[in-house]
Amino acid sequence: MSDHPFAPGSVRFGDLGDAFPPVLVVDPAMDVLHDRVLEYVASLKAVELVEFPGPHYQQHLSNIIYTTMSSTTSPASGVSGELPPPPHVVEDCLGFIQLFSDGTVKRAPAPLVLLPNDDDTSAVRWKDVIYDETHNLSLRMYVPPFAGDETKLPVQVYFHGGGFCIGSFANPGFHAATLRLAGELPAVVLAADYRLAPEHRLPAALHDAETLFSWLRSQATLVGSGAGDPWLAAAADFANVFVSGDSAGANIAHHLAVRVGSGSLAAAPVRVAGCVLLWPYFGGEERTASETNCPSDVFLTLPLYDQMWRLALPAMVTRDHPVANPFGPESPDLSSVELPPVLVAVGGRDMLVDRIRDYVARLNAMGNKSVELAEFEGKGHGFSIFEPESEAAAELVRVVLRRFVHGGAAATAS
Repeated sequence: MSDHPFAPGSVRFGDLGDAFPPVLVVDPAMDVLHDRVLEYVASLKAVELVEFPGPHYQQHLSNIIYTTMSSTTSPASGVSGELPPPPHVVEDCLGFIQLFSDGTVKRAPAPLVLLPNDDDTSAVRWKDVIYDETHNLSLRMYVPPFAGDETKLPVQVYFHGGGFCIGSFANPGFHAATLRLAGELPAVVLAADYRLAPEHRLPAALHDAETLFSWLRSQATLVGSGAGDPWLAAAADFANVFVSGDSAGANIAHHLAVRVGSGSLAAAPVRVAGCVLLWPYFGGEERTASETNCPSDVFLTLPLYDQMWRLALPAMVTRDHPVANPFGPESPDLSSVELPPVLVAVGGRDMLVDRIRDYVARLNAMGNKSVELAEFEGKGHGFSIFEPESEAAAELVRVVLRRFVHGGAAATAS
C-alpha cells in the first residue's frame, strides 16, 4: 500500500461501510501538512475536523483530544452514557496561573535556574540550599566580600512578592534585587521560596517562614562545630538578623516578626534586630481611598488585588482574615507584642499606600513600637523590582535600607 491513503491500490474507504468508525482529525493551521490534511478530510465519508488557526504541530494536542472526546455523541466501546464535561478555567491570573473547575491548577513554566557563581571572588557569591526537605523548599544564599570574623555581616531574611501565588527567588527580577541588597548594604541575604497558592493556600506560606527561621536557628547553634553551612559560619552575624520581604513577602515578614515578638516562636540564639516591609500586601474588606481610586496604568490594580486574595486565602473567608488584615475583627491584638524596629517603604502611587499608612499609624499609636515609613512620591507597587535603575530604587537600597540595617531604626527617621 502506498503512503498516500487515496493513491492507486489503496483501500477504498467507501467500501468499508459501517465498519469504518467515526473519525476525528486534529489539524493546526500552521502545520506544514495542513493542505494535505484538508484533502484527506474531503475524501472521507464521515469525518469531524477540528481546525485551530494558530498552533503548530502537536501544540495543545492533549487538551484538544480530551475536549473533543468528552463531547462526542459516540461513546467508546464498553462505555455507557456521556462523559462529564471537561474542566473549565474559573480563574486566570496574568496567564501565569489557571485554576480549573475541578480544582486542578496549571502553571506557566518555571524560570530558568542560573548556575552558582562562587568561583568569582570579586563579586557576591550565591548558592541554593534546601531548608525544608519535607516540602522540597530552598533558599538562595548571597554572601558579599567581607573582611573576616571581626566584621561579620547582618543577615537579611527575604521573602519575595507575588500575591502568595507567583514568584520565586529564581525569578530574574527578584534575583537581581536580592543580589543588589547583598552587595550594596552589604549583608548576607537569604532569599526563601515558600509554597504558593492556590495549590497551597494560606497559612501555608507562613508555616514555611517559620520552618526557615527554625533552620536559621539550627545554623546558629552549629557555629564552631563544622557541621553547619560554611558560608554562614564564616560571614553571618546571627545576633543581627532582619526579617524582610516585598509585597506578599512583606506580609510574611510581618507575621514572622509577630510570632517571634509574641514568644510563640523561639528565636535564641538568633536575635531579630529589625523588620523591613517593602510595600506590604495587606488586605481588608473595607476599601481605602487609594484602592478605590487606583490608577489604571499601574501593575497592581484592584481586580488583580482581589483575584490574588481569592486564590490565596482559605476558601469561604474574606479579606478581613487575620493573615490578610492585621487589624481585622478576628486579628490578634498586637499591643503587647515586642516587635523589633520596623521600616516600611511604599510608593506614593501604590494602590496600597493608604492601607500601609494606616498600618504604620496604628502600630505607632500603641506607644511601644518603633515604626518608620519611607514614602517614595510618584512610585508604584514594587518599584525597586520593576524599575531597578531608577533613582528611587537606588535611594531605597543605598540610603534608607543601608542606614536602617547598619545604623538602627533611628537613622531612618526624617
